[in-house]
Amino acid sequence: MGNYCSKNGIEFSNTALGTKNATMTACKAPIRSRVKLGRVVNIALGCVSALFVAIRIGYKVIVSRAELGWDDYFIVITLVVGTPTTMVIDLGAFKHGLGLDTWTLPFDTITTFGKFFYIIEIQYFTNVAVLKLSLLFFYLRIFPARNIRRIIWTTIVFDVCFGTAFVIVAVFQCKPINYVWTKW
Repeated sequence: MGNYCSKNGIEFSNTALGTKNATMTACKAPIRSRVKLGRVVNIALGCVSALFVAIRIGYKVIVSRAELGWDDYFIVITLVVGTPTTMVIDLGAFKHGLGLDTWTLPFDTITTFGKFFYIIEIQYFTNVAVLKLSLLFFYLRIFPARNIRRIIWTTIVFDVCFGTAFVIVAVFQCKPINYVWTKW
């Protein structure tokens, strides 16, 4: 008995996933999909985020003519870093299994999804760290007290270190790196 076999175009394996696939297919279980809803939510939230950042920067530059601060620059950086994440989720992850039952997917599709998930994971940690910096620089702007500013600067340093550490760990979580998507 080999690792894989095919019956009526359905790929089976002697793994738990193959067993689940065979059982659910034989029982004619409905195939669930949250792909449409997920794509709509992903794109809508990406667009709403971009709209609010544009309104914020536009208002400051055009209406109030206020000087842009570090918080403004970091929210724009967050948008610039976050836009590819939205695209990778939509064009990569949803096209390769996100929102579907894993047992319905061919094994090569699961592996491809793993590659996209790996990219998204790195982007996520980067996005969170940069967004926190935007908030922390906003706090620096509104809290003038010296002791509070020291705490905020300490938190900024911590966020940079923490964000960098998480990105490095996400990149090198497996050795070799391709085990992230091949050893599922």
